[in-house]
Amino acid sequence: MLADLRSLFELLFGRLALRQALLLSITLLPIGMILMIQISAVEREARARSQAALTGATLSAGASPLRQIEEGRGAALALAAIVPNLIGDPDECSAAMRDYIEASGGAAIFAGFIPNSGQMACSSTRQNSTFEITEERADLIANPRQVLTVRRVGEITGQSVVIISHPVYDAGVHLGYVSVSLPHRGFEGMDVPLGKARPIVLITFDGEGTILTGSRGLADAEGRVPADRTLKALTVEQPISFAASSLNDSERIYAIVPIVPGQLFLLGSWRIEDIEGSADLGGLPPVVFAAMMWLASLGTAIFGAERLVSRHIRALSRSMTAFADGNRRFAPPDLRGAPREMRDAGEAYARMTTAIVRDDAELENALHHKDVLLREVHHRVKNNLQLIASIMNLQMRKARSPEARLLLNGLRDRVMSLATVHKELYQTSGVTDVRADELLSDITQQVLKIATGTDRRFQIKTRFDPIVLTPDQAVPLALLATEALTNAIKYAGAVEGRPSHLSISLLHISATEVRLEVANTVSERPALKPEDEDAAASTGLGTQLLAAFSQQLGGLLESEATDDDYRLRVTFEPTAHQAEEAEAEGQGHEDPP
Repeated sequence: MLADLRSLFELLFGRLALRQALLLSITLLPIGMILMIQISAVEREARARSQAALTGATLSAGASPLRQIEEGRGAALALAAIVPNLIGDPDECSAAMRDYIEASGGAAIFAGFIPNSGQMACSSTRQNSTFEITEERADLIANPRQVLTVRRVGEITGQSVVIISHPVYDAGVHLGYVSVSLPHRGFEGMDVPLGKARPIVLITFDGEGTILTGSRGLADAEGRVPADRTLKALTVEQPISFAASSLNDSERIYAIVPIVPGQLFLLGSWRIEDIEGSADLGGLPPVVFAAMMWLASLGTAIFGAERLVSRHIRALSRSMTAFADGNRRFAPPDLRGAPREMRDAGEAYARMTTAIVRDDAELENALHHKDVLLREVHHRVKNNLQLIASIMNLQMRKARSPEARLLLNGLRDRVMSLATVHKELYQTSGVTDVRADELLSDITQQVLKIATGTDRRFQIKTRFDPIVLTPDQAVPLALLATEALTNAIKYAGAVEGRPSHLSISLLHISATEVRLEVANTVSERPALKPEDEDAAASTGLGTQLLAAFSQQLGGLLESEATDDDYRLRVTFEPTAHQAEEAEAEGQGHEDPP
């Protein structure tokens, strides 16, 4: 699990710029938190100041509608005082009511006196209406007091009105009450700006929480009251202010001011985003502003790391990669605009590459000289061995006994095999390994050239895989192949009048093993079988040499005889010079025991 987390971290933040940005963001986290706390505190303080200012602004903005209500209350009080003197003359009483309506300039649309019987005595409209004694009117008769009520549809005016009812007394006897109706349309459109074009919405309501007036109409006022509390719960004794969502889902600040304690209250509100001087950061919450600052810091960190460090590191990395791949002509990176530390690293890299190129040139020169000397050594050894073979040829001509000539001939063939190995090493420039297929091909031609004459002809079939051997294996292989071919030619048989058949092959039989096989045809019987009459002769020096060379190869020597041919096989594991070097390095170049 921990390894998976490390891999994920490396994948996401493996680059320097991203790691620096992550570190910087972690560093800025406390500052961002402090910033959010400070912004929130400023916002709360601004909101608290706005709420406090709204209380006074509500009183100021609601002065006009409150004045109308107070004037209506005063008019109802005045009319209630003169009605007892005019109650005996209905016309005079109605005239007084009409005079008030005209004097109000439209602030009031109805005034009238309604006795306790419910039969209207006089009114500004001269209507003689009878009112049903409802539970509300019965309460007014039983408990005379000034009351403000709201009617969406007035019984006389047919309009939405605020009704101010005031009791009428004559000599201490309660006669009824004077009713004055103020139209709601007189309170509409009375938004009072607070600051620059930020209107306050005004609403009046009574002690039961019933909306009496709204500066934008009653229908609009119902959607602007707080959603989390009722107006009944806002019938407070002292002014208060708070923030809440309205019924139409807008965030608003509210102020409640009692006008008539327990009876009439004024509610003012405005949207939070309209508060002048609010710390809302252009409509963005503090967390968004902090996130924007954090992202800006990340962008700055990534840009700075990319500009100052990452691009120079990539240029230096490309140069190092090209140099490591063998490109010695790759131009060094231009780090003139990099920080001093990067320039110092670039200069150190340039000095290092210069030293490596110089050392490579010296090593190449030394290797070339070594190769020339090694080739010269192989060439001289080959010439010396050929000289020895030539001396043996001269000696063979002077030898009188067949046994001596036969012995010198075998020695000459073996010396020529060694000369062939050194010839291959001489002809292969700069490589210490020997191509076994080329070596066996030369040895086969050499042996056949010596053995073939007018009296003996051979048909030979060769097949060699491209196999590379070290000289330590190439020498015994060459000698073994020479000895085996010499014996095969010596004991090869054929039908009279036809050439003898020979075959020699060196093939891969597995991923790690190769096999040398030499075969010759026999006429009547296999010449090398132990039951032959000449078995003792055939298992002499040649057989010992074959076993010795096979042992030097680290191989397994096998022979197989049939009625038609005789086969000699040697299976061994080839070891190239490069593999030996790798094995020696893996063993720490220890000396063999």
